[in-house]
Amino acid sequence: MKYLASLLLLLPGLALSHEWHWDFDSTQLDKWEQVGNGEWRQIELPDRGGVLELTKSGKPPAKPVRRPANILIAPAPAVTAFSIDFEARSLQFERKGADIVVIFGYQDPFNFYYAHISNDVNPVHHVIMKVEGSKKSRHAIQLEKEPVASLRDSWQKVRITRSAAGRVEVFVDDMDKPTLTAEDAHWLSGRIGIGSFNDAAQFDAITLTGK
Repeated sequence: MKYLASLLLLLPGLALSHEWHWDFDSTQLDKWEQVGNGEWRQIELPDRGGVLELTKSGKPPAKPVRRPANILIAPAPAVTAFSIDFEARSLQFERKGADIVVIFGYQDPFNFYYAHISNDVNPVHHVIMKVEGSKKSRHAIQLEKEPVASLRDSWQKVRITRSAAGRVEVFVDDMDKPTLTAEDAHWLSGRIGIGSFNDAAQFDAITLTGK
């Protein structure tokens, strides 16, 4: 996997932001910080080259609060405002409630946000969650009462953005209309990660822009 870090302007006259890119063709997996007990590896696909694969899901921890079992934290510092783009494919789409997750505002293994992108229309599954281990709390913070499930049985494009004020938008395939939104300013800065609550999945072409 190739690793790229560069500086670019968000808008003329505003502060610089950084960009990181991972395509999993050659970079070693050990640059990522693993949280949980899932089994990860880099593999080659004939039509895509190198990809990151969660081969086997671990068991979601229950204490001090139930949370995703399979997380990889990106080798990048904490960011406030950010945009992350990547491609993903569920390997267990036949299971109702199959998912991929994006971690943001990550403080430690017990305190963070995550977007849970699922194939289940149940708002318990297709959600944006806030995990507060110190309070033994995990609860949904998305604004949509009946969000439309967006995980499909194919490679999909995903984008998640967050403003400096805490506005979150989750896009899947349709980059014009978010499937989930939230507003929460508890942790305005934190690290970014990807993974799954409890399903095998593949990830590729990850680009993180943030400041």
